[in-house]
Amino acid sequence: MTLSDLIAFSALIVSIFALPISYILGARGLKNTAYNGELSKLSDLCDLVFTEALNIHKKTQSNLSDEMDYHLMIAFHKRLQSKCLEIKSLSNSERYPRMELREVKQAITDHLVSDNLEVRNTAMRGLIYKLDALKTFFTPKFI
Repeated sequence: MTLSDLIAFSALIVSIFALPISYILGARGLKNTAYNGELSKLSDLCDLVFTEALNIHKKTQSNLSDEMDYHLMIAFHKRLQSKCLEIKSLSNSERYPRMELREVKQAITDHLVSDNLEVRNTAMRGLIYKLDALKTFFTPKFI
């Protein structure tokens, strides 16, 4: 066996082990990138929900409450649910923020459109913490 045969054989062995390892790490990196992208979309959606809730809160202080606001918040809750389901499917985990979503829904549909000003103010303060708990439920993944 000559030196060139040894070099070729060692290159073959290295490539046999390196190819599957690099494929696995590359696929994991791509999956984690998609997962982290969905997390940032969830964060943006939570910020949008808070902004709209703040607009509704300001509008209800001037007694311009509308049933459309209630339905808008229901639609936002459905969008939050679907985004959390997408993230759950990407993470291959059984964890789902059921309680966090329930608390957000209660704040944006029941308390935010209440006739009592104190309940509405408390809802806005609580919504900050509830949306933050929803954002931090899923943790970013890295390789």
